[in-house]
Amino acid sequence: MYVGYPYVEGRFQDGTFVKAPLLLFPVKLIKEKDTWLIDNIEEQYILINKVFLMAFEKYNNTSIQQDLITEFYDLSEVNIQDQESLLKYIKDAGIVIKGKAGDLVERFKEHVGKDAGSEYALGELVVQNYLVLGRFHIANNSIYNDYLALEQGMEPNRLLDRLLINANEGNSTKVQASEGQEEIREEDFYFMTSLDYS
Repeated sequence: MYVGYPYVEGRFQDGTFVKAPLLLFPVKLIKEKDTWLIDNIEEQYILINKVFLMAFEKYNNTSIQQDLITEFYDLSEVNIQDQESLLKYIKDAGIVIKGKAGDLVERFKEHVGKDAGSEYALGELVVQNYLVLGRFHIANNSIYNDYLALEQGMEPNRLLDRLLINANEGNSTKVQASEGQEEIREEDFYFMTSLDYS
């Protein structure tokens, strides 16, 4: 789970309405008797929302600075102390977001219907001080980098083509398990991180 704070709200250059967390803080819920607590997971990265970054590039038909650091254990690693320094860090990568006076958390405001975001001009992005606890779809750096490489036309890969588009090159070979082959059981393995819950 993550706490998303602050949020970016507005419209991209193509008119697409956006409302997304800018930073994602890893947390876990703990129940102690009748009380629920939120605990920071300090051994996991604080993330800049890469899904927002990908959408920004796509819907604005632009590129952001490729060496932007998007994962860190502490915000001070990239000199982020407050909202102003966060917006400057993002602006240096080519993303302009208007700040908001004060940092008091605001009540999350719903936008529904086809007029969602009509109060914003094209390309206008504004910080909203919403704080939301939830399961956010995140893009892992290595997956993101692979995605960029695929988009930029990386060399064709025969095995990848066979896997993704079932491109068979004629002779298909069937492999039979030999008798006496060792059975592999999941409980015999120890994973460094938890498996995906799905």
